[in-house]
Amino acid sequence: MLWRILIASLLVSLGCSSSSERCSDEAFTCFDSCCTPFEPTGLDDSCEPICPTGTSVVDRCAPAPSCSGCDAGIPFLECFRGDCCDPVELTDLIIDGCNARCPSGSSTSCTPAPSCDAPEWDECTTNSDCELAAAGCCLPCGEVGLSDVRGINESQRDEYFSDVCPEGAACPPCAPPPFPWLQATCNAGRCEAVDVRELPITECTRDEECRLRVTQCCECGGDVRPEALIAIAGTREGFEGYEALVCDLGMSCGGCLTPPPDSHEAYCNSGVCDVRAVP
Repeated sequence: MLWRILIASLLVSLGCSSSSERCSDEAFTCFDSCCTPFEPTGLDDSCEPICPTGTSVVDRCAPAPSCSGCDAGIPFLECFRGDCCDPVELTDLIIDGCNARCPSGSSTSCTPAPSCDAPEWDECTTNSDCELAAAGCCLPCGEVGLSDVRGINESQRDEYFSDVCPEGAACPPCAPPPFPWLQATCNAGRCEAVDVRELPITECTRDEECRLRVTQCCECGGDVRPEALIAIAGTREGFEGYEALVCDLGMSCGGCLTPPPDSHEAYCNSGVCDVRAVP
């Protein structure tokens, strides 16, 4: 008895552990011939599940004829649903007598929609990866809103429009007015479109809280045409403000500033900083 204790102590001191401690947390389920699920009793030295007698781990399970009372058993059936042909779980199939059928909203055949195989046009790692694009083929001729645009990775521009705009489609001969308030930013690895006027960085209670700004990250050398300017709350500048939307993390502009035109000013318009011509 003493030698067993000594061996066990030696194994512990050498860092040995049981197979369950060495194996991953992957879940296994054992099934008998009638597809009744059972929990494995443990894992062997190869991290394979040890199933109870009469059961085994299988990828798909079809009940044996003796389980259903049908001479030929219940035929194996695969069902799919959705635009991308997602497989239906076996437990969702409808067993009708000796036959299985697909649940409502699914079928035995499916052709994936083209968008299911398309690359992700909006994947990004930095804000500078992103730009605005029309949500469809064309922008509206009138005022452009947030629902009219989407954020995409600029490197995927041509591929994106090839996917969303049918070949030969033509846009109406018009140009929408400027929309500097709409910007593209990288959020959690995805490019998205935002309306600066809907963010806290433009909230205000009086005119003195607002100032004009170019839409580019660095204000030095930015586009200061009146139609290209936005207004933000001056007390909320920095990487917790507008710069966090359009600048890459760690980027420095050196503190330079291009003065905006004297013809326009920032003011508080119903609680939101806005741009207007000087009265």
